[in-house]
Amino acid sequence: MKQREVAIVHFNTPELTEACIYSIRKHGGEKYHITIFDNSDERPFTAKMDGVTVIDNTKGQVIDFNKELSKYPKARHGEVNNYGSDRHMMSVQKMWDIIDAPFLLLDSDVLIKQSVDFMFQDSQVAVGHVQMPQPGNNFHLGRLVPMVCYINVPLCRKYGLTYFDPKRAWMIHSSDLQDKRNWYDTGASFYEDIHNHKNGAHGKRIDIRPLMEHYKRIKKHITPPLSRLVNGQCSGCNTSLPSAVLHRVRNASDEIVECESCGRMIIRM
Repeated sequence: MKQREVAIVHFNTPELTEACIYSIRKHGGEKYHITIFDNSDERPFTAKMDGVTVIDNTKGQVIDFNKELSKYPKARHGEVNNYGSDRHMMSVQKMWDIIDAPFLLLDSDVLIKQSVDFMFQDSQVAVGHVQMPQPGNNFHLGRLVPMVCYINVPLCRKYGLTYFDPKRAWMIHSSDLQDKRNWYDTGASFYEDIHNHKNGAHGKRIDIRPLMEHYKRIKKHITPPLSRLVNGQCSGCNTSLPSAVLHRVRNASDEIVECESCGRMIIRM
């Protein structure tokens, strides 16, 4: 059986990326091949895992961002490398070129809670969650959120779609920003083309909330937010876990189990 493709942009959070991979394996076994585009400048992804290919861009070997982004001086370039920035979009576009097959794009700080096989739809150029402009939303246009997003690369090429379009930069209108210059926004131009059915392209909206668990709640208070089960203990705080918690960790399917002492999410590798 041919493996399906998953793509992750990694930036300095190896424990999160590893846990994301673990959750994919948990609900998809070995049916997925995973490609990691590593933009880290401090903490690269070094784990050796079967079925995982790492594209090393830690020193600009694949994309020299300083050189490439200098071509687009009219847009302000975000400092965030892993979400909502020109670097993220350029990385996804490069994986688009390298993988050359439909793939599921995931943020590295996502845990998959169930099978995502249904997202691989041959008739759609993209399947994912769309964030629309609304009160309190800083984004000027609708955007295809890259947390969990299927991109059908062959169909996108057929309809003339690209993920990174440097000719289109979208304004963020936020009272928190003194500078109102343009920012590149992940998924905005891509979604606009799908929404307008460019050359006949069609995508599908879904609610991604049942599919994923985010680290944000724990991440605000604990670093790193994950721990492993090691000899009946939480590797984050070295506390022995009660038998009931051990049972939940060892037998959990969709459940996210947290250490009762430190609050970290416990994964069983």
